[in-house]
Amino acid sequence: MLQDKGAVLVGGVCRSEEKDGKDLGELAGIGAIGAHVTRDAASLLDTTNPDVVVMTIASYMTDVKEPILLCLRRGINVISVAEELAYSWHTSPVDTAEIDECARPMGFRSSLAAIRTPTGSRSFPHSWVWCTGRNV
Repeated sequence: MLQDKGAVLVGGVCRSEEKDGKDLGELAGIGAIGAHVTRDAASLLDTTNPDVVVMTIASYMTDVKEPILLCLRRGINVISVAEELAYSWHTSPVDTAEIDECARPMGFRSSLAAIRTPTGSRSFPHSWVWCTGRNV
């Protein structure tokens, strides 16, 4: 699907020392693709400048808040599967407000489930950013 849509994997973040520096494709069992994993998310984001980050690291706000902010502060769109983000205004209103405040000045629009960047804001003109919000 990635190749059909013209997307390119530029790297991944891992937690284990054993995976650090290995090819993402080899770890996924599809053969080398030239994108490596690292334990240093900030460095990866700075060197690859991705259009969107697909974040599948955790389910709860306490685990995803800082990684989401790390991306948003660099103007990078985020898709997250963290279940709590669907109702985080109720469960983690202070953290949600911080994410929302970080996202809004960059033109990201919020909704309860996901936000969409303005068309043409980056190379993926219809990228989705996972960031909870109130009413837009």
